Amino acid sequence: VGYLSKGEFDRLIQTFAGKMQTKAIQESVLILRNKVGVQWGYHFISPQKENLPSSLGASVYVGTYYEYDYHLGGKTQISSNLGGESTQFYALKSNDRFVLNLGTNIQTSEQSRIYIDVEKSFKGKINTYLQFNVGARYSF
Repeated sequence: VGYLSKGEFDRLIQTFAGKMQTKAIQESVLILRNKVGVQWGYHFISPQKENLPSSLGASVYVGTYYEYDYHLGGKTQISSNLGGESTQFYALKSNDRFVLNLGTNIQTSEQSRIYIDVEKSFKGKINTYLQFNVGARYSF
């Protein structure tokens, strides 16, 4: 779930032709993301050695998902004192897409892990070309 409250923008600019005023108003936006899919993976366990903890290991995974974003609100209106016209933009429409995901999760100790993840979406109005996620987790 995502929510953006109503926003306004008002700007007065001095130009050679005089003062130009621009005003923009955007309604609040509610976004509901739904995701369903499958993730396949394989977990590698390190061989037991004298000086290494038995909890070391890594996993790799591939996921395929269908995502649907439902947008409610978000209409935008822009007006200017030049010509007295007002332009109205409608909110983004709901969007669906397919997502492919590939990643690894490496356990470096009993409490810590490092992950790397790559994601790509396609067949939607709004797509992610490539998204990289890198991070570390520590449990205590």
